[in-house]
Amino acid sequence: MSNPEAAKWAGGKKDLLDDFPAKLVEHIAGLKTEINDGNSSEGRINFEVEGQYVEAKSCPVMDAGNARLGYVIVGQDLTEHKKLESDLRTRTEETALINEMLKMSRVELAQREKMVAIGQMATGIAHEIGNPLASLSSIVQYIARKIKVPAQPEQLDLMQEQIERISLILRRMLSLSRPATSEYKWVDVNTIIESTLALVRFDKRATSVEFDNVVNFDLPMVWLNPLHYEQVMLNIIINALDAMVAKEADSYKQLKVTRSFVDDMIEVRISDTGIGMEQEVCRRAFESFFTTKEIGKGTGLGLYISYNLIAEVDGLIELESEPGKGTTVIIRVPVRPKKDLISDTGAVEDAAENI
Repeated sequence: MSNPEAAKWAGGKKDLLDDFPAKLVEHIAGLKTEINDGNSSEGRINFEVEGQYVEAKSCPVMDAGNARLGYVIVGQDLTEHKKLESDLRTRTEETALINEMLKMSRVELAQREKMVAIGQMATGIAHEIGNPLASLSSIVQYIARKIKVPAQPEQLDLMQEQIERISLILRRMLSLSRPATSEYKWVDVNTIIESTLALVRFDKRATSVEFDNVVNFDLPMVWLNPLHYEQVMLNIIINALDAMVAKEADSYKQLKVTRSFVDDMIEVRISDTGIGMEQEVCRRAFESFFTTKEIGKGTGLGLYISYNLIAEVDGLIELESEPGKGTTVIIRVPVRPKKDLISDTGAVEDAAENI
């Protein structure tokens, strides 16, 4: 026998046991066996029927003489309860994920603050070194005019050359540390690339790397912010150096930079022979805070910032990579973006000369 609510589990049929859910039919069969064997027990089962989640509990029915007459099965609809339980579990998992992200963000923020402090300190040091270098250069030039010994001028020329080399490095450091501005003008991409490579070559990671800089003098001038483009190039090249350092020490390491003019866009390709990336990593490479480097060795912001700086001038950045074979970063920028961008003083005249 079943009441109307229980009959719903069998599609409204009260007389056919097999119309009930299979798990309930199996449970009832077990209870009938217990009755025939003279055993008595309580049981609890769960089953789903027509979108309902039901918990059913079976209890023996006894007469006045404690003889078992049969079983009563009482079912309770726990659909809403299970839904709340599932929602709570999902919220708990989301909270745990957010807490983990916040923890990582705090670590990354502390690291960025430290890097900013180091950068500010390095800028101050570079500025202070510049003054004594200028004095040394003046002294070397003065001595060069006074000496008479034939071999000494060559030695002084060598000293002057090294002083100028140090000065060049310091000037590049100071130019990179300048606050980014919104000054756009007509620039030569070749010049920016050569300037960036000249600075990167002093990095210790570049000592075993062969640089292949393929200059293209047929490229037109481009309207962009040179500091932004230099920052993009620097981010990508440093990533390439890190990828090559991660390979075996005796492996061949090459950084190749080419440029071309395709479909009214300047296309620059930066290829390395580093460890490469899986396609899943390539798809996430431009996400903020995404990095495969250890904590303290990368913030996950370099490619994210680069992507947005290039997008600002209606450009594109793409990645081509294969594990173990290296990566190629493709940067495409139009000669002139569609949107209006702020120019620096005199840029209007420069634009007129280049149109």
